[in-house]
Amino acid sequence: SNVAAFAADVADGHGARREILFDPQTSGGLLVAVPAGAAGALVDALHQHGCAAAAIVGEVTAADPSGAAPRITLA
Repeated sequence: SNVAAFAADVADGHGARREILFDPQTSGGLLVAVPAGAAGALVDALHQHGCAAAAIVGEVTAADPSGAAPRITLA
């Protein structure tokens, strides 16, 4: 399952905020990954086009020098 494969890579997420990352009902484009420098402008553009719920929900951080996998940190 997605949870078994990726749960260890998600930090700072609890309850529903964490579960939405793994819910098969949300696999149709709910989450979008963009460079950090473009995220605010994208959210603004989505708001201007009627998507009031658009928000930055977290970030993917680079692997640390120990070789650990990148992590997803929820906002």
